[in-house]
Amino acid sequence: MRVVSIGPAPLTPPSPSRGEGVFSKVHQVYSSENNSQPLAFRSFGHPSSRRVVEECRPRFFNEAGYAYVMVLAAAVVLAILAGTAAILASYDVRHDREEELLFRGLAYERAIQSFYLSNQPGTTPSFPRRLEDLLLDPRFTHQRYLRTLYPDPVGKGWSLVQAPDGGIAGVASQSKERPLKQDNFPDVFSGFTGAQHYSDWIFLYQPGSTTLPGQPATSSSSANSNL
Repeated sequence: MRVVSIGPAPLTPPSPSRGEGVFSKVHQVYSSENNSQPLAFRSFGHPSSRRVVEECRPRFFNEAGYAYVMVLAAAVVLAILAGTAAILASYDVRHDREEELLFRGLAYERAIQSFYLSNQPGTTPSFPRRLEDLLLDPRFTHQRYLRTLYPDPVGKGWSLVQAPDGGIAGVASQSKERPLKQDNFPDVFSGFTGAQHYSDWIFLYQPGSTTLPGQPATSSSSANSNL
């Protein structure tokens, strides 16, 4: 008779499950990597993945630098255009003021001429004593030669040219700025060619003179006005 002993079965270690095996392999891969690398690189595991990331990073910074240069160049171009526009606008403003000065000065000259020639029969022609006399002639009840007293468009006020009888024979701007227009004036302003200052544009009426209207007189004195 053979005696068989009955006892607990020997304990054998269980075989690792599928998930545990994968975890072990991944752990081995992680351990083989250089832990000094950033986490983003370690998470990829494979060296080729890290190479792709490292190749993309310089291109990103190159594109960012290119965009910055383009924005800077656009800002410079806009600044240049704005400066050019400001210069052109300033030129246009001065040109318009010159044209207005010619118009208003000639209006005063013709108004003074009309005042002088409108004397009553048997009286001596005279010049206006004030510019306000061009709005309402004191010699008549309702007689005017200007709609309004025009101010100096270049902003310095009028200089009044004194007539021989003490009246006002003409006007001129007090501005010492150099005019933009130097030639190609109409005949009425031919004496203004080459003028160095706006004050050289003298709008003067001379009775019986052969001087063209708008030409400066050779002998006259002036008084300042706040107009």
